[in-house]
Amino acid sequence: MGLCLTGGAVGYLLYTDEQIGKAENVDPITMFPPAAPFTLTDHTGKMVTDEDYRGKFMLINFGYTYCPDVCPTSLQTMSETMALLGEQADWVQPIFVTIDPERDTPEVLKEYVAYFHPKLIGLTGTPQQIAEAAEGFRVYYNRSELNNNGGEDDGDYWMDHTASFYLVGTDGKGLAVFPYNMATMAVEEIVDRIRHFINIQEALTKVK
Repeated sequence: MGLCLTGGAVGYLLYTDEQIGKAENVDPITMFPPAAPFTLTDHTGKMVTDEDYRGKFMLINFGYTYCPDVCPTSLQTMSETMALLGEQADWVQPIFVTIDPERDTPEVLKEYVAYFHPKLIGLTGTPQQIAEAAEGFRVYYNRSELNNNGGEDDGDYWMDHTASFYLVGTDGKGLAVFPYNMATMAVEEIVDRIRHFINIQEALTKVK
């Protein structure tokens, strides 16, 4: 299900995330899809904030490196999206934010993101920093313990989480939310929507 919200010359796209079973709501005041400031650590160990990516479109996905299938599929889609954008991919910064900071250290993320795209940045942080970033983007996640030894907890766990893509504009405002089922089945549509916003930005840049 899709809803197009139009503001000025730009159309803001909202989709429901059927995987989690709830709508990704727009901000009730600004009417933008979710986006939020964050302070995290990238996969090189450098502390970064959302403002470090101003001037770029951020394509953000939340997940974790121990994820068996959803996250690798999402990041492969992100890589395909960047490839299909061609030269316009220079406008886009792909970002993977872990919701499992206990295991996903910068070193782990550095090795993981290298499998998908050379521009992909992995972000981690303290549990509090991750929680604040997830809340700002309205991302759901929950840790579930795995019992592998006759009901005894051996410390292993998995993470349930929202698997949407979030497109954030060059000014830090949310532009679109692409749910997981769309991200895996309609890469071309995602590319078309991102290209739409890039074309607008390029036109505005020429006017200046």
